[in-house]
Amino acid sequence: ATEVADVGAFLACVFPRGALEARVVVQGEESDDEGESSASDGALVLVGDLVTVQVTFTLATRGKEQRAELPASCHAPQLPQAKPESWVVLLTAEGGGLVMGVKLAPPLREWKMDASGSLSWTASLQLQADKAGERRLEAHAACSAYCDADVRAEVRFDVRAMSPKKEKKLAAKAAREAAKPAKKFGHGAGILVADSDGSQEEDSDEEDEDPLAGVDAETRTAVLQAQMEGLRCCGDC
Repeated sequence: ATEVADVGAFLACVFPRGALEARVVVQGEESDDEGESSASDGALVLVGDLVTVQVTFTLATRGKEQRAELPASCHAPQLPQAKPESWVVLLTAEGGGLVMGVKLAPPLREWKMDASGSLSWTASLQLQADKAGERRLEAHAACSAYCDADVRAEVRFDVRAMSPKKEKKLAAKAAREAAKPAKKFGHGAGILVADSDGSQEEDSDEEDEDPLAGVDAETRTAVLQAQMEGLRCCGDC
């Protein structure tokens, strides 16, 4: 009876009981329809999109006291040194055969604690939607301290082929980028010009003011000759 009570106390007060919740988000994509949100929550994923899987891991309150102080080490009486309880979140293909993303959780004291004393932390993992069809993934939370404390959740979403309208938009955007004039090579190209606040920036699109404005003719000639000599030396190397 005492052993059974000890096991019950261990499970209620020490052993971590976790739960995973995953959602799929696509950020920064232009919509085909006016007024449609630029971020979709598990709704619209197109081929080529960068998909963010947000995994929220929650640990239930342990013990009878809410918001109790977390122990510095896991329960390991025979271990000579302290061993903190740590977690890692993984995003894998269905069945766990291929790991697609890993995030190490911060120490438990840095997790968000609600009024009941439950701890939660959210990890964001990204992957490319490379082909159309249903994607079946898994989110895992693995514990470094306790066996059989790991938890798993399914992550499913559909990837749609890009619509003709979307393809035309991307093609037009690529054409506009290709039609932009190349940066000028020659006078003023690649020269670092100091701003009035002392910072420097590269100006290759607009013609710079004469850096020797106000300099007398003799000094100007000497400076230009020195620059020409430097260019000749570079050409001989």
